[in-house]
Amino acid sequence: MNFTVLSKCLESPEKVIEFCQSNNLIANQQMCKRCHYICILVTRTRIKDKYSWRCTNKKCRLWVSLKTGTIFAQSNLEIGRILKLIYLWSHGVASELTVQHECSISSPSTITDWKNFLREVCRKYFKKNRRQIGGPGHTVELGEILFNRSKYNRNNSNKVVRPLWVLGGYDLQDEQGFLVPVPNLSPEALLPIIKKYVLPGSTVVSDSWKTFNKLGEGYRHLALKNRLDFIEPPQNSTEGGGKMKKTKLDHVEMMWKEATQKNKKECAASKYLLETYLWEFMWRQQFRADPFLAIMQQISDLYPCQSQILQPSSSL
Repeated sequence: MNFTVLSKCLESPEKVIEFCQSNNLIANQQMCKRCHYICILVTRTRIKDKYSWRCTNKKCRLWVSLKTGTIFAQSNLEIGRILKLIYLWSHGVASELTVQHECSISSPSTITDWKNFLREVCRKYFKKNRRQIGGPGHTVELGEILFNRSKYNRNNSNKVVRPLWVLGGYDLQDEQGFLVPVPNLSPEALLPIIKKYVLPGSTVVSDSWKTFNKLGEGYRHLALKNRLDFIEPPQNSTEGGGKMKKTKLDHVEMMWKEATQKNKKECAASKYLLETYLWEFMWRQQFRADPFLAIMQQISDLYPCQSQILQPSSSL
Protein backbone atom coordinates (compact mmCIF):
# COMPACT_ATOMS: atom_id res chain seq x y z
CA MET A 1 0.00 0.00 0.00
CA ASN A 2 1.37 3.40 -0.96
CA PHE A 3 0.51 6.78 0.59
CA THR A 4 -1.94 7.69 -2.20
CA VAL A 5 -3.93 4.48 -1.69
CA LEU A 6 -3.95 5.00 2.07
CA SER A 7 -5.18 8.58 1.65
CA LYS A 8 -8.11 7.30 -0.44
CA CYS A 9 -8.93 4.78 2.29
CA LEU A 10 -9.09 7.66 4.76
CA GLU A 11 -10.87 10.29 2.69
CA SER A 12 -14.07 10.25 4.79
CA PRO A 13 -14.90 9.54 8.46
CA GLU A 14 -16.83 6.44 7.38
CA LYS A 15 -13.85 5.07 5.47
CA VAL A 16 -11.53 5.77 8.40
CA ILE A 17 -13.78 3.72 10.68
CA GLU A 18 -14.05 0.93 8.10
CA PHE A 19 -10.28 0.83 7.70
CA CYS A 20 -9.71 0.71 11.47
CA GLN A 21 -12.29 -2.00 12.00
CA SER A 22 -10.78 -4.12 9.23
CA ASN A 23 -7.42 -3.82 11.01
CA ASN A 24 -8.87 -4.49 14.48
CA LEU A 25 -8.06 -0.99 15.75
CA ILE A 26 -11.71 -0.11 16.44
CA ALA A 27 -14.29 -2.63 17.63
CA ASN A 28 -17.22 -3.59 15.40
CA GLN A 29 -19.58 -3.11 18.31
CA GLN A 30 -19.53 -1.97 21.92
CA MET A 31 -21.53 -2.75 25.02
CA CYS A 32 -22.69 -0.06 27.42
CA LYS A 33 -21.12 -0.54 30.82
CA ARG A 34 -23.95 1.26 32.55
CA CYS A 35 -26.89 -0.85 31.29
CA HIS A 36 -25.19 -3.56 29.18
CA TYR A 37 -27.17 -2.75 26.04
CA ILE A 38 -25.51 -2.74 22.62
CA CYS A 39 -24.01 0.58 21.49
CA ILE A 40 -24.02 1.72 17.87
CA LEU A 41 -22.07 4.33 15.94
CA VAL A 42 -23.98 7.57 15.52
CA THR A 43 -23.01 10.71 13.60
CA ARG A 44 -21.89 13.68 15.71
CA THR A 45 -20.80 16.50 13.45
CA ARG A 46 -19.44 18.71 16.22
CA ILE A 47 -16.60 16.34 17.14
CA LYS A 48 -13.43 15.76 15.13
CA ASP A 49 -13.98 12.14 14.16
CA LYS A 50 -17.69 12.78 13.37
CA TYR A 51 -18.91 9.59 15.08
CA SER A 52 -19.45 8.35 18.63
CA TRP A 53 -20.82 5.22 20.26
CA ARG A 54 -24.32 5.54 21.71
CA CYS A 55 -26.29 3.14 23.85
CA THR A 56 -29.45 1.82 22.17
CA ASN A 57 -31.34 1.68 25.47
CA LYS A 58 -33.80 4.58 25.37
CA LYS A 59 -33.56 4.93 29.16
CA CYS A 60 -29.77 5.21 29.03
CA ARG A 61 -28.64 6.74 25.71
CA LEU A 62 -25.07 7.04 26.92
CA TRP A 63 -22.58 8.72 24.56
CA VAL A 64 -19.01 7.39 24.48
CA SER A 65 -16.06 8.47 22.36
CA LEU A 66 -15.19 6.47 19.25
CA LYS A 67 -11.61 6.28 20.55
CA THR A 68 -12.46 4.71 23.90
CA GLY A 69 -10.65 1.40 24.36
CA THR A 70 -8.28 2.01 21.41
CA ILE A 71 -4.72 3.24 20.92
CA PHE A 72 -6.20 6.60 19.88
CA ALA A 73 -7.91 7.18 23.25
CA GLN A 74 -5.39 9.66 24.68
CA SER A 75 -4.93 11.72 21.50
CA ASN A 76 -6.79 14.82 20.37
CA LEU A 77 -5.85 14.18 16.74
CA GLU A 78 -8.32 12.81 14.23
CA ILE A 79 -7.77 9.10 13.69
CA GLY A 80 -7.05 9.58 9.98
CA ARG A 81 -4.12 11.90 10.75
CA ILE A 82 -2.67 9.41 13.21
CA LEU A 83 -2.83 6.62 10.61
CA LYS A 84 -0.99 8.80 8.08
CA LEU A 85 1.68 9.55 10.69
CA ILE A 86 2.09 5.82 11.37
CA TYR A 87 2.43 5.17 7.63
CA LEU A 88 5.14 7.82 7.19
CA TRP A 89 7.06 6.58 10.24
CA SER A 90 6.88 2.96 9.04
CA HIS A 91 8.43 3.98 5.71
CA GLY A 92 11.24 5.88 7.39
CA VAL A 93 10.14 9.45 6.70
CA ALA A 94 12.27 11.22 9.31
CA SER A 95 11.63 14.85 8.35
CA GLU A 96 9.41 16.44 10.97
CA LEU A 97 8.37 19.14 8.50
CA THR A 98 7.22 16.50 6.00
CA VAL A 99 5.16 14.70 8.65
CA GLN A 100 3.64 17.97 9.83
CA HIS A 101 2.69 18.91 6.28
CA GLU A 102 1.34 15.54 5.12
CA CYS A 103 -0.60 14.85 8.32
CA SER A 104 -1.65 18.45 9.08
CA ILE A 105 -0.12 18.25 12.56
CA SER A 106 1.18 21.50 14.03
CA SER A 107 2.69 20.19 17.27
CA PRO A 108 6.20 18.64 17.06
CA SER A 109 5.72 17.13 20.53
CA THR A 110 2.67 15.21 19.30
CA ILE A 111 4.74 13.69 16.49
CA THR A 112 7.48 12.79 18.99
CA ASP A 113 4.99 11.11 21.32
CA TRP A 114 3.63 8.92 18.52
CA LYS A 115 7.13 8.01 17.33
CA ASN A 116 8.01 6.98 20.89
CA PHE A 117 4.88 4.84 20.99
CA LEU A 118 5.78 3.13 17.69
CA ARG A 119 9.29 2.36 18.92
CA GLU A 120 7.69 0.87 22.02
CA VAL A 121 5.66 -1.36 19.70
CA CYS A 122 8.96 -2.51 18.14
CA ARG A 123 10.40 -3.23 21.58
CA LYS A 124 7.36 -5.25 22.68
CA TYR A 125 7.31 -7.15 19.40
CA PHE A 126 10.90 -8.36 19.80
CA LYS A 127 10.39 -9.15 23.48
CA LYS A 128 7.54 -11.39 22.40
CA ASN A 129 9.23 -12.72 19.24
CA ARG A 130 12.90 -13.35 19.92
CA ARG A 131 15.11 -12.47 17.00
CA GLN A 132 17.93 -14.92 16.25
CA ILE A 133 20.50 -14.89 13.48
CA GLY A 134 23.03 -17.38 12.17
CA GLY A 135 22.78 -21.14 12.28
CA PRO A 136 24.53 -23.97 10.40
CA GLY A 137 26.32 -22.67 7.31
CA HIS A 138 26.08 -19.05 8.48
CA THR A 139 28.88 -16.72 9.50
CA VAL A 140 28.07 -14.12 12.17
CA GLU A 141 30.26 -11.09 12.75
CA LEU A 142 30.34 -9.92 16.37
CA GLY A 143 31.64 -6.61 17.59
CA GLU A 144 31.37 -4.06 20.36
CA ILE A 145 30.65 -0.34 20.26
CA LEU A 146 31.53 2.16 23.01
CA PHE A 147 28.95 4.95 23.04
CA ASN A 148 30.40 8.03 24.69
CA ARG A 149 27.20 9.54 26.03
CA SER A 150 28.98 12.42 27.83
CA LYS A 151 29.82 13.90 24.41
CA TYR A 152 26.12 14.61 23.89
CA ASN A 153 25.39 15.81 27.44
CA ARG A 154 27.77 18.76 27.59
CA ASN A 155 25.05 21.19 28.66
CA ASN A 156 24.69 19.36 31.95
CA SER A 157 28.25 19.40 33.27
CA ASN A 158 27.24 18.41 36.81
CA LYS A 159 25.72 15.14 35.69
CA VAL A 160 27.95 12.08 35.60
CA VAL A 161 27.22 10.26 32.35
CA ARG A 162 28.78 6.83 32.04
CA PRO A 163 29.79 5.40 28.66
CA LEU A 164 27.61 2.61 27.33
CA TRP A 165 28.71 -0.59 25.63
CA VAL A 166 26.65 -2.06 22.80
CA LEU A 167 27.09 -5.60 21.45
CA GLY A 168 26.33 -6.13 17.77
CA GLY A 169 25.96 -9.17 15.56
CA TYR A 170 25.54 -9.46 11.80
CA ASP A 171 24.70 -12.51 9.67
CA LEU A 172 26.83 -12.28 6.51
CA GLN A 173 24.48 -14.56 4.58
CA ASP A 174 21.04 -13.21 5.56
CA GLU A 175 22.23 -9.61 6.02
CA GLN A 176 20.33 -9.36 9.31
CA GLY A 177 21.70 -8.19 12.62
CA PHE A 178 21.13 -7.07 16.19
CA LEU A 179 22.38 -4.31 18.49
CA VAL A 180 21.96 -4.72 22.25
CA PRO A 181 23.23 -2.54 25.15
CA VAL A 182 25.38 -4.49 27.61
CA PRO A 183 26.64 -3.47 31.07
CA ASN A 184 30.26 -4.49 30.35
CA LEU A 185 32.36 -6.82 28.24
CA SER A 186 32.78 -9.58 30.78
CA PRO A 187 32.01 -13.17 29.77
CA GLU A 188 29.23 -13.23 32.37
CA ALA A 189 27.51 -10.29 30.64
CA LEU A 190 28.13 -11.23 27.00
CA LEU A 191 27.77 -15.01 26.73
CA PRO A 192 24.06 -15.22 27.68
CA ILE A 193 23.24 -12.45 25.20
CA ILE A 194 25.22 -14.06 22.38
CA LYS A 195 23.53 -17.42 22.94
CA LYS A 196 20.17 -15.65 23.04
CA TYR A 197 20.62 -13.94 19.66
CA VAL A 198 23.00 -16.26 17.74
CA LEU A 199 21.81 -19.73 16.80
CA PRO A 200 23.96 -22.81 17.49
CA GLY A 201 25.90 -24.04 14.46
CA SER A 202 27.06 -20.50 13.60
CA THR A 203 30.62 -19.61 12.74
CA VAL A 204 31.36 -16.58 14.92
CA VAL A 205 33.95 -14.09 13.65
CA SER A 206 35.34 -11.44 15.97
CA ASP A 207 38.41 -9.72 17.31
CA SER A 208 40.63 -11.86 19.50
CA TRP A 209 38.27 -11.85 22.45
CA LYS A 210 38.86 -14.49 25.06
CA THR A 211 35.15 -14.24 25.81
CA PHE A 212 34.11 -15.87 22.56
CA ASN A 213 36.38 -18.83 23.12
CA LYS A 214 34.07 -19.71 26.00
CA LEU A 215 30.95 -20.04 23.81
CA GLY A 216 31.20 -23.79 24.08
CA GLU A 217 29.79 -26.53 21.88
CA GLY A 218 27.60 -25.57 18.98
CA TYR A 219 29.65 -22.55 17.92
CA ARG A 220 32.83 -22.20 15.89
CA HIS A 221 34.86 -19.11 16.78
CA LEU A 222 37.35 -17.48 14.40
CA ALA A 223 39.39 -14.84 16.22
CA LEU A 224 40.94 -12.37 13.80
CA LYS A 225 43.62 -9.76 14.38
CA ASN A 226 42.73 -7.85 11.22
CA ARG A 227 38.97 -7.36 10.82
CA LEU A 228 39.40 -5.73 7.42
CA ASP A 229 40.52 -8.84 5.57
CA PHE A 230 38.24 -11.72 6.46
CA ILE A 231 37.97 -14.43 3.79
CA GLU A 232 34.36 -15.58 3.86
CA PRO A 233 33.86 -19.27 2.98
CA PRO A 234 31.47 -19.98 0.08
CA GLN A 235 27.93 -20.95 1.03
CA ASN A 236 28.19 -24.33 -0.72
CA SER A 237 31.68 -25.05 0.55
CA THR A 238 30.47 -28.31 2.08
CA GLU A 239 29.85 -29.56 -1.44
CA GLY A 240 33.33 -28.58 -2.56
CA GLY A 241 32.23 -25.76 -4.85
CA GLY A 242 31.83 -22.02 -4.77
CA LYS A 243 34.30 -19.17 -4.60
CA MET A 244 36.00 -17.61 -1.62
CA LYS A 245 34.75 -14.10 -0.86
CA LYS A 246 36.79 -11.35 0.76
CA THR A 247 34.68 -9.42 3.24
CA LYS A 248 35.32 -6.19 5.11
CA LEU A 249 34.26 -6.73 8.72
CA ASP A 250 32.65 -3.41 9.56
CA HIS A 251 28.99 -4.42 9.44
CA VAL A 252 28.40 -3.90 13.18
CA GLU A 253 29.82 -0.39 13.05
CA MET A 254 27.75 0.40 9.95
CA MET A 255 24.58 -0.84 11.70
CA TRP A 256 25.37 1.34 14.70
CA LYS A 257 25.81 4.45 12.58
CA GLU A 258 22.58 3.78 10.70
CA ALA A 259 20.64 3.20 13.92
CA THR A 260 21.83 6.28 15.82
CA GLN A 261 23.36 8.92 13.56
CA LYS A 262 20.15 10.99 13.28
CA ASN A 263 19.24 10.73 16.95
CA LYS A 264 22.49 10.68 18.94
CA LYS A 265 21.36 13.34 21.41
CA GLU A 266 18.12 11.48 22.11
CA CYS A 267 19.97 8.18 22.47
CA ALA A 268 22.39 9.76 24.94
CA ALA A 269 19.55 11.05 27.11
CA SER A 270 18.79 7.63 28.60
CA LYS A 271 19.56 3.96 28.16
CA TYR A 272 15.87 3.30 27.55
CA LEU A 273 15.67 5.76 24.62
CA LEU A 274 18.82 4.28 23.12
CA GLU A 275 17.33 0.80 23.34
CA THR A 276 14.12 1.89 21.61
CA TYR A 277 16.10 3.33 18.69
CA LEU A 278 18.01 0.04 18.42
CA TRP A 279 14.74 -1.94 18.46
CA GLU A 280 13.42 0.35 15.74
CA PHE A 281 16.53 -0.28 13.63
CA MET A 282 16.19 -4.06 13.94
CA TRP A 283 12.47 -3.80 13.17
CA ARG A 284 13.20 -1.89 9.96
CA GLN A 285 15.75 -4.52 8.94
CA GLN A 286 13.21 -7.30 9.34
CA PHE A 287 10.10 -5.66 7.83
CA ARG A 288 11.38 -3.91 4.72
CA ALA A 289 8.84 -5.46 2.35
CA ASP A 290 5.63 -3.93 3.78
CA PRO A 291 6.42 -2.02 6.98
CA PHE A 292 3.01 -0.35 7.31
CA LEU A 293 1.16 -3.67 7.16
CA ALA A 294 3.62 -5.09 9.70
CA ILE A 295 3.27 -2.28 12.24
CA MET A 296 -0.53 -2.27 11.92
CA GLN A 297 -0.66 -6.01 12.59
CA GLN A 298 1.69 -5.68 15.57
CA ILE A 299 -0.32 -2.81 17.06
CA SER A 300 -3.46 -4.90 16.68
CA ASP A 301 -1.82 -7.88 18.40
CA LEU A 302 -0.23 -5.88 21.24
CA TYR A 303 -3.04 -3.38 21.83
CA PRO A 304 -6.31 -5.07 20.83
CA CYS A 305 -9.31 -2.76 20.88
CA GLN A 306 -11.61 -3.26 23.83
CA SER A 307 -15.00 -4.69 22.88
CA GLN A 308 -16.65 -3.29 25.99
CA ILE A 309 -16.86 0.41 26.85
CA LEU A 310 -14.88 1.18 29.95
CA GLN A 311 -15.94 4.71 30.87
CA PRO A 312 -17.97 7.56 29.40
CA SER A 313 -15.77 10.26 27.88
CA SER A 314 -15.79 13.43 29.96
CA SER A 315 -15.17 15.55 26.86
CA LEU A 316 -18.50 14.64 25.24
